[in-house]
Amino acid sequence: MDILLNNFDHAFLVDYSARNLLNAKKKFGSDRVTYIASDIRKQILMNNSIDLGICIRVFHHYPSIPFIDPMTSSLVQHGKFIFNFNNVESPLFLLSLTRGFLKRDKNILNPLKKETQKIQVESGTRDIYFTPLAGIVNSIPGYMDIKGVEGFGLFHNSGFEKLSVKFDLAKITDFELSLGKIDFLSRLFPDIFIFLEKHRYEKIVDLKERTGIVICSRCKGLLDYNGKNYKCESCGASFPTSDGIIDLR
Repeated sequence: MDILLNNFDHAFLVDYSARNLLNAKKKFGSDRVTYIASDIRKQILMNNSIDLGICIRVFHHYPSIPFIDPMTSSLVQHGKFIFNFNNVESPLFLLSLTRGFLKRDKNILNPLKKETQKIQVESGTRDIYFTPLAGIVNSIPGYMDIKGVEGFGLFHNSGFEKLSVKFDLAKITDFELSLGKIDFLSRLFPDIFIFLEKHRYEKIVDLKERTGIVICSRCKGLLDYNGKNYKCESCGASFPTSDGIIDLR
């Protein structure tokens, strides 16, 4: 977060879990951060209003990803969007599956399964899915250009993480990042990052009031703040705030 605030005037932190947002607010506690509880599949920031969007470790919790558009629609022209996903085509996932089969681990994730799988998280269990790169690329809106594809997770999301403790982690990370930038090698990594840039031209909006770019998650209408709740000027929906968190769920 410090890196973002050193380069941008304001940041919007979005998560479906209000508890995660509250923990983040306690950690960062900046008046230059707006905390929003919302479903990531819904557009909650007005078109052409932000310079950069980052979505990390989210896509693999959904069976399909048509919601790239609601996020990238909020970008200004030449705005950047960065996200990652689990790469089903990585042989390292198959290696992990084989190792789990030999150990008779019934909880091992199978990247070849198309149906829902479960993983344990802090708040309980979450669905998890594996998506091929082609499926990800096909979901990217036509007004976004792919500027880069990089692999990651060689020593973090595979069977090699135990070996990494025997070496200098910084050197391993640098080596891994260098390998991940090589096009044909990046496809082998279990974790892939995609870097997008928006080329569509749109009129610039006035961002004098930063929270004014937050819109209704139901109809994309403008929100009016009465000191306690946010109310949509179009559909009349009311959204509460608690502990400085806007709840658009």
